[in-house]
Amino acid sequence: MVQIRIMDDDGEHVREIMRRLVPLLEGSDDFVLGTVKELRYSDDPDGARLTLDVRVQGWPVYERPARVRAERADRPSRRSLPPGRR
Repeated sequence: MVQIRIMDDDGEHVREIMRRLVPLLEGSDDFVLGTVKELRYSDDPDGARLTLDVRVQGWPVYERPARVRAERADRPSRRSLPPGRR
C-alpha cells in the first residue's frame, strides 16, 4: 500500500486534518484504506506525525516474500566470538 504521511509541529491540526480526510477517502469507491498510525514526531511534544495506508480499489497487491532467519541447531552460531588468548 501507499502511505500518506501528515506531520507538523501543531499536533492538533494534524489530527484534525486526518479526522476530516479519512471519511472523504472512506466515502469513495476508488480507495481501500488501511490503518492510521501515530508515530513519534522528533522531540517536539506538541507535534504529530500520522500515517495512513491507502491503495486504489482493484489495483494488484504486491506481496513481498517473507524473510526468515534461523540458526542451525547442529552448528554454533557464526556470531559467537572465538575464545580469548593471553
